[in-house]
Amino acid sequence: MTIRPRYHCVLIRKIPSFDSFGRQKFSTQRINTRCDVVHIREGAERTTVREDSSASRGLAEEYSHDARLMFMAREKVFVGDLVQVKAFGEESDIITVEIVRIQRRPDVSGRIHHIEADGNRYAVSEEI
Repeated sequence: MTIRPRYHCVLIRKIPSFDSFGRQKFSTQRINTRCDVVHIREGAERTTVREDSSASRGLAEEYSHDARLMFMAREKVFVGDLVQVKAFGEESDIITVEIVRIQRRPDVSGRIHHIEADGNRYAVSEEI
């Protein structure tokens, strides 16, 4: 069974360079591809903090990934890359995600079936 990604995505590669403010630089080349959105989540989760690790004995926010995307097995996706997902075809509905974790998922015969990428929403700036 093959997956047929439904969304248009633009892959922006991270390059090993930083600007004068210490922000990561990205390639000017845009790679048009397709991906599937498993979920996109907003907000932070609340969690309890252990008594010995916090002076306030209060609650903290535990951050987890904001989005999970699926790519075809042939795509070259790396940690640190940006993915712009055109969720509904409108320019205003573009969601930018920075990939933080990659997992290659095999099928029952052991071949790579698809790539699962977890990411966090990325604050878009003009330099991308």
